[in-house]
Amino acid sequence: MTPDRTAIAAGTRLLCGRPRSCWPRRMHPDAAADALHAVEVHRSAEELTGEPEVALCGVIVAVHDEPWPPDAAERCPECDRLTG
Repeated sequence: MTPDRTAIAAGTRLLCGRPRSCWPRRMHPDAAADALHAVEVHRSAEELTGEPEVALCGVIVAVHDEPWPPDAAERCPECDRLTG
């Protein structure tokens, strides 16, 4: 069963992530593959940095320790819509 990623709980932290270029194309198939993606986190950034996680849009990304930027130009359109 696929989790519903359309609702983000209040107070949930979002970090950004990017797909690794060495991962197979099936793990990030869309045109926004090189974009910045939003990752909902429930653990500390130190635990997650560099680890693979599923972004809100469903793309598998490597997590960065930076917060999701609400105004960056290179954001994934679907993650942007879901966090809007």
